[in-house]
Amino acid sequence: MPCLASLLFSLVLQPLVKSIQERVQGLSAHAWYLDDGTFVGKEEELEQVLDILVREGPARGLVLSTTITSPNNPKTTVWSKEVETRPAALLAKGAVWIEDEGINLLGAPIGTREYVEEEVRKKVEKVRVVTELLPLLQDPHVEFVLLRSCLSMPKFSFVLRTTDTTDIVHLLRDFDAVTRDGLARILGTALDDQTWQQAKMPVSLGGMGLRAAEDH
Repeated sequence: MPCLASLLFSLVLQPLVKSIQERVQGLSAHAWYLDDGTFVGKEEELEQVLDILVREGPARGLVLSTTITSPNNPKTTVWSKEVETRPAALLAKGAVWIEDEGINLLGAPIGTREYVEEEVRKKVEKVRVVTELLPLLQDPHVEFVLLRSCLSMPKFSFVLRTTDTTDIVHLLRDFDAVTRDGLARILGTALDDQTWQQAKMPVSLGGMGLRAAEDH
């Protein structure tokens, strides 16, 4: 049923997407993930996009989340690493100006090197906090399954797919250290480098199926 719902929603959205493509052709980027639309362009082009969404969306049950329609939790945001002046026309239409050095796009940090590094650091720390709580379960097998299937690479793979990690390799090592320390606590002994290398091998080859972020 969820797959069918996504298909039906896409069919409802398609005419709106086509309208934007035909009438605002100068956009550098125009992409959707279900109800999350992303646009890259000049201020006047983004203003045109907002006008189309506000004017044609409600008839299809699509109401843009702005400071006008949803004052307590608006989701329509604008960010630029180059423009310092606030886009008055867009703000007047209900968009929210992001003043940080970056923005999270569907969970992927985009912005300055410092911003991306800090956002990835937060993700590593969040995994560290949860991993350190595993011993409270007092069940080594359950702890290991959660570590391997939920808290290690599955929790970090999206970052690796969407973020340039060239300048933050040290954070990848920090993340791998969290996984390694978590396994050591479960086994009740420290892991030397050779043991850790074996633990990262597939189960079919005698390993434990864990994966390291730095290796990817």
